[in-house]
Amino acid sequence: MLRCGHIESATALAKEMDVQDIVDLEVFNKVEKVVDALLNKDTGPCLEWIVEHRSKLRRMNSKLEQIVRVQLMGLIALCANNSVPAYKELLSEQRWQSLADLFRQEVFTLYQLPRQSAFAVCLQCGLSAYKTPHCSPGGVERCPTCQPCAYALAEGLPYAHTVNSRLICSYSGEALNEENHPMMMPDGRVYGEKAIRELQVRFERFASAFTIVNIGGIDCV
Repeated sequence: MLRCGHIESATALAKEMDVQDIVDLEVFNKVEKVVDALLNKDTGPCLEWIVEHRSKLRRMNSKLEQIVRVQLMGLIALCANNSVPAYKELLSEQRWQSLADLFRQEVFTLYQLPRQSAFAVCLQCGLSAYKTPHCSPGGVERCPTCQPCAYALAEGLPYAHTVNSRLICSYSGEALNEENHPMMMPDGRVYGEKAIRELQVRFERFASAFTIVNIGGIDCV
């Protein structure tokens, strides 16, 4: 929550759980104020923060101060509606966003904080266990990795190591095995026997169109 800028909510939760002493509330509160100022095209708070931590930034070989001062000089020297491509990019909204992102990265490095939260790391571990080569944004509704918001985290992760393949009924989501035999419909789609029997009960039209018969000890549709 702190990394996403929800300072008030994170503070309230920390107080409720009585963990204020082990959460960097003050650090992230200052960070969010500087980020908000940068997104509003104000370099003042950022320069104040740089002056306060200049010695540590120098030991890090940080280029943040140089980049911020270049941005400041651009504001002074150039008008807002400058049409020169090189200068226009310097004053663009994307430039301010990248400057805010750079500031966050420098803060994480300065305070030796991981670039990703513990929650994001745990979530990626879970997504990696489900990821397959067939996963894509919006691919399968019930697949957690295919959810558009989750796929952004899972895109660069390795695929799950699966020794034995498992067939899943696309209708019920249950595994296809000796207790739920896979059955192929005339259109080539494969469903579980339980799903077909359920559809026969729920929809009279489906029951009249398809029946399950046993041929040579094998159930067939």
